[in-house]
Amino acid sequence: MPLDVHCLAGYWNESHLGRIGLKEAPADRAGFEDALTALTGKGVANPFWMPNKWPGHLMFMSLLWQFGGELYSEDGASARWGSDAGVEALEWMVAQIDKNFSPDQVAQDAQYNAFKNNKVSFTWDGIWQINDLRNNARNLRWGMNALPNIGGTAAAWSASHNFVLTSQGAKDKNKVTAAKFFIDYMSERSTEWAGAGMIPARNSVREDRAVAGLPQVALAEDVNAFRFLPALPGIGDVQSKALELAVQQAVLKKAGPARALRDGVATANKLLAENKKKYAK
Repeated sequence: MPLDVHCLAGYWNESHLGRIGLKEAPADRAGFEDALTALTGKGVANPFWMPNKWPGHLMFMSLLWQFGGELYSEDGASARWGSDAGVEALEWMVAQIDKNFSPDQVAQDAQYNAFKNNKVSFTWDGIWQINDLRNNARNLRWGMNALPNIGGTAAAWSASHNFVLTSQGAKDKNKVTAAKFFIDYMSERSTEWAGAGMIPARNSVREDRAVAGLPQVALAEDVNAFRFLPALPGIGDVQSKALELAVQQAVLKKAGPARALRDGVATANKLLAENKKKYAK
């Protein structure tokens, strides 16, 4: 059972957007791209940095879903992120560098640190950054909303913390009853957990007065936008050794988006086949 949802969100610099007459980040592709152009004209050299590592792959997955693509086949036997939708997503990411909205070779988390230091107009990062911005970015006026809809379908990479009852424990009825009571107890009292920047999974907790006004809770208005990795054994290795490297290759200009994804999918499919044998019951 999930305790929460955490996802990628869009953060914006209020003072930067004020220069171009905006009070919040645009919600669609045209508005977002127009804002980037306008910001460069107002002296923001690189308003939207594109990282080649974390969270670059989270951005790619969000855009892939927005363009109508899928990560893997339903049976988990093959990677699908090398599709036309995947190419469109990765091409859009690389275009931010080509248009000088982003500098080259942005290291992991460099875009977030630049945002905290008032150098960047927009950044896409996890909602877990909320408290860090509140506590450690005293000179920054910022806002947060859902990712802009670049591809045509609202979507954002998401994950969750989950309670799991093991098959061994499920053999004991008393342990099952106790586990259900504990999980329900924790879920009902996840208000404090929401204070860490997460979105409670339980409807009644999100509606609680102490939680409803938190900035991340507004993202749950469109729960269909939350997209998750499939529950495939060994999927973490496939992501890190194939998808993440493909995104990195393209963003660093070591390969074109189509080629980087094609090579990555080939690696992913080998790993998926190995995992199927490795984790077979």
